[in-house]
Amino acid sequence: WEKVMPAVVDAYLAWKHASALARDQTQPDDAPDLPPPQGGDWFTQAAGELPVISLMRAGMMACTPVVPVVAISLGVLELYYRIRRRAPRLGILPFVRALCDKYMVRAQCVNTLTYPFCGTPLTLSQLVDEEPLVIEGFLAMDGNQSIRRSASAGVADPRAFESDYLIDPAEVDLYAHEVRRRVVPKKRAGEDEDDAPDASADAAPYITLEESGEPGDDAPKPSVCAHRWKNAKAEHHKLAPGMFDQTGVFVCLCRHGLLLWFAEMIQSGELAKYPLALIARMIRAGFRCKKCGYDIGCAFQGTLERSELVGARAKEAGISCGLNSFHGYGHNRMCQIREHPLYKRGFGLEDLETCERFFSWLNGVGGIVGKFLYNNVVQASQLVQELEPLVADFKASTGLTDEEIESWNEAELAYLEGLKAEPEVVTRKIEYIMLLAELELADPTSREYQDAQTQMVERDWRKALDRLELLMVQRMFEMAKSHTFGTGYKLRQAIGKGLKARSQAIRTAVARYNALADALQPPALKIDFAQLMEWTELQDDPALAFKLGEQAGRRRAVNTLHRARLAKLALFTGFA
Repeated sequence: WEKVMPAVVDAYLAWKHASALARDQTQPDDAPDLPPPQGGDWFTQAAGELPVISLMRAGMMACTPVVPVVAISLGVLELYYRIRRRAPRLGILPFVRALCDKYMVRAQCVNTLTYPFCGTPLTLSQLVDEEPLVIEGFLAMDGNQSIRRSASAGVADPRAFESDYLIDPAEVDLYAHEVRRRVVPKKRAGEDEDDAPDASADAAPYITLEESGEPGDDAPKPSVCAHRWKNAKAEHHKLAPGMFDQTGVFVCLCRHGLLLWFAEMIQSGELAKYPLALIARMIRAGFRCKKCGYDIGCAFQGTLERSELVGARAKEAGISCGLNSFHGYGHNRMCQIREHPLYKRGFGLEDLETCERFFSWLNGVGGIVGKFLYNNVVQASQLVQELEPLVADFKASTGLTDEEIESWNEAELAYLEGLKAEPEVVTRKIEYIMLLAELELADPTSREYQDAQTQMVERDWRKALDRLELLMVQRMFEMAKSHTFGTGYKLRQAIGKGLKARSQAIRTAVARYNALADALQPPALKIDFAQLMEWTELQDDPALAFKLGEQAGRRRAVNTLHRARLAKLALFTGFA
């Protein structure tokens, strides 16, 4: 190109001025554009002239400088240039498809030309002397149900869409029976979202159907995160009515926003078979050591590990799934500590919300990739410069080390885990007493029986207190996040929805606690729900914390650890 460029420029200028002169002299202003003459009249090649120059004199831009096979009309290039200046989001691919539609040409041939490097060894290779990364690569996948097609909306094109990007429905259905649909029992009176069974609860009467299920439906015990994920969907997305043939698309993108593969969701919601098919395609393409962000990545990771068709191969390839940042804040707090990018080494500024940006911008993503990468580097550099001195001063003033600070997440996780279930020895003892009562093997008037009954009541009261403490701690963390500087509107909206559900759960927990507090001898101090909510927001009136601590301290069954929990509850709720 460097050798022929001067001659190509001269040929372009000759064509440009000749075209303008001919247009000015031979056509009125309102004359329509005419197609180029057919045959050889519009293209001549002088002896010894390079084809690229001859094509340029005819208004065609050759794609290669020596032996061109394809040339593009300069008029088409100028048209795209002018449209793109007015509509920057217009990508090359939709423009080419529009041309194909106008001239009745099948557009399928262009599908393998866009981003041909995605999924090839080019994205898997490393630079010479490149420092190894904690996580070698990031991917993102998600479903979108805004691109739907009605089953009765006219006549569909019968031609097959052939593309390297599209995963055929038949290939997707290979994984349709990996997960069976689980039917959730209806809520009982007084029950709310957070009362859904979790890993620590007894098995609920769930029904498994012979239908393809969603991520997490195959878990031995229901997941709280999967329960919330289903409830968080818009009502019209929870079911796929029969009126829609295509209910959406499920996509997989690299961290830069480039599409790797997609599958059409056919007459269904966001079933587990779609991400399983994408993971299988990753493995077949040679992907290794990748972290894939997904809204319900925690539950799907379990589904992936249990998959007979994909699980072992995914583990061998080092492909795993986790949470993305925005949706991650709607997950159970313990899940956040384990999987949220904020607490995982190697993520940096990566939030794995690539699919949301892709769905929002769609055709504009490719054009902003370079700016996106540059802004990330600039932001990371600024954060390091701003925060390093602050962190150093904090460690110097407190005497804390990096290891101690990083251990806080583990300590918090252990604390929350401790609230999920009582010691097994206590559980077995109470179960034994309950069996004795049922079989009437003990004398109801005996001292041992009376003590056992008292212990059972206090045990229920302690469990209710633990439940209330857990909900209050989670609410505190969510409220802290909602007031963080820089939190966007959509994130605050999602957190607000979670706080609303949490408030109802706290109301239910307070009612149960007060009922059990009345059953104690002497009765324990009751808690007012409205005042409790006020404390969490206004952080005033510390009196109840001490009263609760005094009552708990007077009870023989409430040991030192339990009093510490009460104190921590008071601290987190802001009235200590």
